[in-house]
Amino acid sequence: SSGRVGLANIAKRYLDVDLSKAEQASDWSGELTDSQLLYAARDVLVLLRLHNHLKPELVAANLIQIAKIEFDCVRATAEMEYTGMKLDPTKVDAYYHRVEARRTELRSALYDYLDEINLVSPHQVKRALTQIGVDVERTARRALIPLIDRHPSIPLLLEYKKLSTLVSVFFEPLPRATSVKTGRIHANYWQLGAATGRFSCSSPNFQQVPRDPGVRACFVAEDGNRLVIADYSQIELRIAAEISEDQRMTEAYRDDADLHRLTASLVQGVSLDEVTEAQRQAAKAINFGLIFGMGPRGLKYSAKHSYDVEMTLTEAKTFRNRFFEVYSGIRTWHRKSEQELKYTNKQRTLCGRRFVWKDIPPSFTVFINRQVQGTAADIAKIALGELSSALKKSGAKIIAMIHDEIIIEAPEANAAETARILQQTMEAAGREALKQVPVVAEARIAGSWAAK
Repeated sequence: SSGRVGLANIAKRYLDVDLSKAEQASDWSGELTDSQLLYAARDVLVLLRLHNHLKPELVAANLIQIAKIEFDCVRATAEMEYTGMKLDPTKVDAYYHRVEARRTELRSALYDYLDEINLVSPHQVKRALTQIGVDVERTARRALIPLIDRHPSIPLLLEYKKLSTLVSVFFEPLPRATSVKTGRIHANYWQLGAATGRFSCSSPNFQQVPRDPGVRACFVAEDGNRLVIADYSQIELRIAAEISEDQRMTEAYRDDADLHRLTASLVQGVSLDEVTEAQRQAAKAINFGLIFGMGPRGLKYSAKHSYDVEMTLTEAKTFRNRFFEVYSGIRTWHRKSEQELKYTNKQRTLCGRRFVWKDIPPSFTVFINRQVQGTAADIAKIALGELSSALKKSGAKIIAMIHDEIIIEAPEANAAETARILQQTMEAAGREALKQVPVVAEARIAGSWAAK
């Protein structure tokens, strides 16, 4: 359903109760007033009435399992917000100076080609590029990447844009978000913040923190602690194999084969032993793009933009055709999904999470993506819900959830045991959803988030 889902809104919608939230903005740091105590008591009391009203609806909609998954995540979510992540100011400052030094070099080099324009102004950059013979409609990265060989200024401009984004997304907001009391960043996590059922994050958004190792090295464990970091291996492809019942992809995962190498071999017509690293890299773009119905042009762009692989449009079309020939189960799943879109207004993940639309159905790619991403969200949340109790006596704390990645901070003496618990819990959660395809989680112990 649409609309706001705060407690006051839900109480009004389902119980026709006006629940004032004015006391929320009052000072709760000292002795609580009678008004504050009454406010807190009313919030608790209304939950019992909502439970009695909503439970029959959850049963009727076959959403009890999903509700339990979400309820079990509440404690872990509160723990992530309360504990936060430590940002090392010394490392931030050192990396910032390196980035700024490089930006100064790039700015000087670009001025030699483009004159002293405002490099963050799309209008000025477009005009300057036109004057040196590079005609562009837009100056966004996606528009400039195909022109990288047209003029020496283009790769410099792309690097400058990347570093400028680093400054605006990381260096400017995150240090300001660090708590003066704890020296840590306490973000807000929203369990149902994304349409797929995934978490979203705000104030600040950890999901936007660049993968740049220099940036992630600034997020560290406290002295005497270690970070235990784990994520799922190719979870989206494994889910697609399970949903589609594609025999070849399922067998590859059961045999612990390198799926990217297998795809490269099949679509490029070479033996497994002959697959080059560049071909395997191209297969990553093929696998991750085509399971979601990406077209040839999108594949060509994705290969270059996300995997640094050159691919002509003709090659993209050929690879796409061969992919659906060798993974015929994926093709059948896509065709079935196209038909479902015509005759239904709802869909579910493998765990039962429901998506409903009223008038305008989602696009085919959104339909496919939501089932896969939604199932991945369910699996990660099952793991997160189990971890709170599994780690209860270890001294370890869950500090972040970034897409399919879970980060725990643990006493150094307990780090190895925490890694074992984290990996086993994540894989057990995967087995609740995927019955034919094995799920693999990979855990590592490190001093910072930069570890791979």
